[in-house]
Amino acid sequence: MRIAKFVSGMDGIVCIENTYHGNLSSLIDISPLKLKRLGVEKKDHVHILPCPDVYRGKYQEGVDSDPGTLYIEEAEAMIAQLVASGRRIAAFISEPLLTHAGMIVPPKGYLKRIYSLVRQQGGLCIAVEVQTGLGRIGDVWWGFQSQDVIPDIVTVGKPLGNGHPMAAVITTQEISAQFTEFASTFGGNPVSCVIGLAVLRVIENEKFISSAHNVGKYIIEHATALKEKHRIIGDVRGMGMWIGIDIVVDRVSKRPSRLQAEMIAYRMKQKRIIIANEGPSSNVMMITPPMCFTCENAQRLLKALDEVITDVEGDLTAASDDRRLTNFSYYDFIDAERVNVPVDVLVLTAGEAAEREAKRELNEDALPLENKYVRLQAGDKYPPVDRYEALD
Repeated sequence: MRIAKFVSGMDGIVCIENTYHGNLSSLIDISPLKLKRLGVEKKDHVHILPCPDVYRGKYQEGVDSDPGTLYIEEAEAMIAQLVASGRRIAAFISEPLLTHAGMIVPPKGYLKRIYSLVRQQGGLCIAVEVQTGLGRIGDVWWGFQSQDVIPDIVTVGKPLGNGHPMAAVITTQEISAQFTEFASTFGGNPVSCVIGLAVLRVIENEKFISSAHNVGKYIIEHATALKEKHRIIGDVRGMGMWIGIDIVVDRVSKRPSRLQAEMIAYRMKQKRIIIANEGPSSNVMMITPPMCFTCENAQRLLKALDEVITDVEGDLTAASDDRRLTNFSYYDFIDAERVNVPVDVLVLTAGEAAEREAKRELNEDALPLENKYVRLQAGDKYPPVDRYEALD
């Protein structure tokens, strides 16, 4: 962002709803997902476009005739309004595929049009490739290639070091030549450079990009087949080994079910498989395995997922029949309306924003914090009294 603001001579940043770009205060400012969760108002120089979610968003496939065009037109109108009001755009920043927004693949032509509009105003386009770069989406090295755009600046993070803490900012010679006031103690150090080059060689020599395409295709096809078997799978989407499985209460309303997604994630952990949940409702299962993942590994993943979802659906059925459950799940969120609790849970009581962030770290080792939680049994109503509240 420093480069974009310096080169453009402007300070306005355009980003997309429900996205996240990092923990620095300057990055929290342009991370709408964090602003929402922390209850922080956005700053005047930040401008947020609607998330182009064609599954659950404002414009949807199967509901609107051309949702992609509608999202583009809305973005055009918002940027035109910014320009008319005298706002100056330094940069547009976005992942090519929106990970934290819920594993959202933008409609065809969406990013291309946004890039064009921003550049017309003298702004730069930044592609965040931390989650989507280095061949993860299959066929190509970079996520932006799948969207037929060429950014002015590309940022790459932790995958570049494969565990070694490093990152990179990539731009053109023309832009870098203008940005001369920068120094870094560890930037470009030989150890990190050797590690980064080794990672790039392994990706190329082990043919991980074509593997990501083939294994990812296998996972998507078989996860889609599971959708026909399990009613709580609302959607399966993604590219290569960047895949989202959207967990819903029902497919008609598409209402996200964070409860079931968390139950699935916890029970997958019991099977020694780690899955994170993303999206504004934390209900989209993020399937981004290591690049060395094989079809044999994928078979184990899919088998475990099938078994766990079967168990979760069975527990929910049992709960609706008011039968006592023997399984115990750790869970820290339930929808805002009063609902029957389907399993025994620990629910975080209302508290400060810091507590709300800390709750995400809840695991078996964190149980000494239990005094901050209220224990509910299957069949109880939540919230039990007014002083407890839902956390999203």
